[in-house]
Amino acid sequence: MRRSTRLIAASAVFALILAACGDDKGSSNSTTATTAASTETTKAPETTKAPETTKAPETTAASSETTAAAAPETTAAASGDLDTENGKDAQAWSDAIDKANTSPQVAEGDPILISMPNLEGAAGGSFPEIREGAEAAVKFINEKLGGVGATADKPGRPIKLDTCVHGLTPDEALACANKIKEADPTLIINGIDFFTPAMYPIFAGIPTMETVPIFIADFDTPGVVSAFGGCVSAFPAGAEFLGPDYYNADKVAVIYSDNAPGQQCYDDTQKRFYDFLNIPNIGIKDTPGDPADNDANAQKVVDELKGASKPAVYFGIQASDCAEYMKSLKKAGFTGQIVASGSCNDDSVLALPEATGVIFEQQSYIEDQPQLYNDFIQKEIASRKEALDAYGPSAPGSAFLRTSFAAMVLAYQAMQDITAAGGDPTDHATMQAALLALKNQHIVGHPPISCDDNAPDYESVCKKSNSYTTWDGTQFVPYPGFENGKFMDLTPLLNAIPPRA
Repeated sequence: MRRSTRLIAASAVFALILAACGDDKGSSNSTTATTAASTETTKAPETTKAPETTKAPETTAASSETTAAAAPETTAAASGDLDTENGKDAQAWSDAIDKANTSPQVAEGDPILISMPNLEGAAGGSFPEIREGAEAAVKFINEKLGGVGATADKPGRPIKLDTCVHGLTPDEALACANKIKEADPTLIINGIDFFTPAMYPIFAGIPTMETVPIFIADFDTPGVVSAFGGCVSAFPAGAEFLGPDYYNADKVAVIYSDNAPGQQCYDDTQKRFYDFLNIPNIGIKDTPGDPADNDANAQKVVDELKGASKPAVYFGIQASDCAEYMKSLKKAGFTGQIVASGSCNDDSVLALPEATGVIFEQQSYIEDQPQLYNDFIQKEIASRKEALDAYGPSAPGSAFLRTSFAAMVLAYQAMQDITAAGGDPTDHATMQAALLALKNQHIVGHPPISCDDNAPDYESVCKKSNSYTTWDGTQFVPYPGFENGKFMDLTPLLNAIPPRA
């Protein structure tokens, strides 16, 4: 059964957003930009388990065909080795990068409108980097790749990105939602927005893509597609990693944000999975941004895990709180393993001596260690960096910046496939069906995703892979079993969990 989700106070949501985003390390006002990109097919790296384990299923490449109920059948232009190794549309993206470098082409004609609501300018939450990452991708697509449907001798249509920026009030958010509905875009790509549960009913009938899912409404609204995992990827993966098939902790303390969305994610994507996997666990509430309770909570961790032979503590909190808890746990004498969600992957955290030996989640390829991956992944990471640098974002480089870049490229790839199959990418039913049918789809900087096999309780979330690394004080070292770009496949676990009551 789906739960209705109310609007949550912005201060509560902000801490959860930071805690929900597992992504690579590294790193936008209402503006309009235009862009296009080409399709390529790639397959996810194989998923393997850690040594001396028996379970982590392999992630296999799916067919390079994308089918859609209301859309023409779409097929990648080529199914070469890149598609086989990296997922659908990887070869096309490699070709697009080459085109941008050797024979750039500028898009012409009637633009294809994509709208983005995004929270900016508020003291309690402002994410211009989400807008700027998308604008950088649009610039690259329109000015280098020739737009949607470009051929060698004829430019295609440009993409027009119209961002509706708003502050931390429901009235502003709903005004944006209604403005977007009236504009009737081809696609809506939600930025980071604290009011999406109230927006989805307004957006009904328009294909919608989520970038950072954090509410249950983001997880299970029919027709919404998220190429990125948020809580649904980070936290169940943490439970699986700490279970018998990987780290094999005998008791886990989970530190989570004590606010409405934090509790929602804890109940639905943390405790629920630890209990299902029969991992003894204790939840410890943290007041976000307030270190006053940290020492007491750290002592509680020590007391609760006393007697465990292989204890672990899991951080599902924002980076600043991760840093404080590393210090508090050390002071309290905790000697077990710390495992941190991607939200802790921040320079300020990694600079701490206490961070050495901590295991960090990675939902994407590590930005500053491309040598861990194959030649194609190295090529696309470098190309993305060049495109972002050429755009010149005002916000610092971040995972959010790169996430929205990847989301826009995904939209472009879907439109390319539709166009190549003779369909109309501006038709709502065609576009939505194509997104819902994505199978083993290449995503810039990430392992491929599939949207055609989403778990019933998480039908909007297509991202189902995670990796783990240990910080050695200087760099990330893949945890045993995750070498050479290997990722854990969460699909079996997400499908196995009993439905919500």
